[in-house]
Amino acid sequence: MDINLPHLSPIKFAKKIYSNEMNKARVGVEFNEIPSLAMMVEAAAQSSSAIGNEDIDIAYLVSMKNIQLLTPPVQNKFEIEVINEHNLENMKLISFNVFEEEKVIANGSFTIAIESKKNDK
Repeated sequence: MDINLPHLSPIKFAKKIYSNEMNKARVGVEFNEIPSLAMMVEAAAQSSSAIGNEDIDIAYLVSMKNIQLLTPPVQNKFEIEVINEHNLENMKLISFNVFEEEKVIANGSFTIAIESKKNDK
C-alpha cells in the first residue's frame, strides 16, 4: 500500500507500507543517493505516519534520542520498522530500526507532536 504524505520528491523517502498494526509498521523507503543518518531519521519520521490512526493531519518531529548509525549504508533502498512506544496527549514516542536487507544499520527513537482532526471537534 502506498503511503500518504504531503512531502514531494526528492524529500519523500517513505514509499510503501508493508505491514501496519496499531502500534507497529514496516515501510519501504528509497533515496536518490546513499543516505546520510539524518536522511534515515527523516525517513523513519515519515514512516511513522503508517502507524495506526488516520485522524492525524500534521506531525512535527520535535526531538531525537539515542540515534545510532551501526553500519554505513551501501544501498539506497531500505525497510524501516517503527514502533509507537508511548503516547502522551498530542505527543508520540516512536522507536525505529532501519534495515538494509536483513541487517539493522541504524536505530533510535524520536518524539513527534501531532495535530489531529478529532482535536478540532
